[in-house]
Amino acid sequence: MRVSGQVARRFPTARRSMSGTVSQSSASRCQPASRRATSTRKTMSSLRGCVPTLITYRALAEVGLRYGLPPGSHRKVSEVLDHGLRALELAHRGGIDIVFGTDLLGGMHPHQAREFDLRAEVQPTLDVIRSATSVAARLVGLPGRIGEITAGAHADILMVEGDPLQDITVLSRPDKHLKLVLKAGRVMR
Repeated sequence: MRVSGQVARRFPTARRSMSGTVSQSSASRCQPASRRATSTRKTMSSLRGCVPTLITYRALAEVGLRYGLPPGSHRKVSEVLDHGLRALELAHRGGIDIVFGTDLLGGMHPHQAREFDLRAEVQPTLDVIRSATSVAARLVGLPGRIGEITAGAHADILMVEGDPLQDITVLSRPDKHLKLVLKAGRVMR
């Protein structure tokens, strides 16, 4: 898990990762809980928010070789993802604000909404949805203006077919479920 340098500079309430950057992610450096439990609790208690980008690892496992990921790195990706999910679970249980993010660009961009699926493996669905809405708004200092449907807010709204609380893939499969996009109250799709 990490907060990107750009986010950390723009939003001083965000903090760096528990133990590294994207090239040395906390997930890849996790040790068994028995050896790191005390250190992890101390670190998590000082965090205000984090932006895990776990779909990056899942996408790299699936298509990374096609996009030039070296074979040695490709072999490590599943282990990194497993550790990342464990770190996400610990952050959730520790009460850390967790914000939705993906870090996927170019040919990997179509995978980004699947981050919802990954997070739902270790977080309650409602908390996953909040990570992309109200929790994100708090982390960037815009509560009441974004991330919620209230009078005076920006009116950025997605309408989907189905109930994401019952089936998170309603959010992770926009090609199938997304019916309407409002941005600032204007229909975009």
